[in-house]
Amino acid sequence: MNASAPPPSPRAFLRDYEGTPQSLRSTRDDVSAWLRAQECDNEMVERAVLVASELASNAVQAAPGRSYRVAIVGAGPQLVELTISNPFLASSPPDRDRWLPTTPAAPRGRGLSIVAALSRDVRVDVDNEFVRVTVLMQTVSDR
Repeated sequence: MNASAPPPSPRAFLRDYEGTPQSLRSTRDDVSAWLRAQECDNEMVERAVLVASELASNAVQAAPGRSYRVAIVGAGPQLVELTISNPFLASSPPDRDRWLPTTPAAPRGRGLSIVAALSRDVRVDVDNEFVRVTVLMQTVSDR
């Protein structure tokens, strides 16, 4: 957990992390712990942790050394909204129709398509200061 993080809220999660690959483990652990405390089911927690890890990795790659923020809030009955934001430095995430790699053997380019497959909805917002990727997830599995 981030040492300078505000006290946890039972209704919302908000933390800033260092923009380094070493922060990804803390991000995964903190997201998992908060969702479990909200009594989300195990399958949802695993999906959300994968989504958070992918988006945090993208944030670190897009703005190395710059902090990124993870926020989770309730978004209605059995829904949470997870947002990861990072400073906008040079380039925006690709348009939705380019969320797959250009060739099957490409070493990168699958992250946002994986996020979309694991989420109910994905929204990407970019302004002059930040890139924000927000996903909507159910807190219980569909099964």
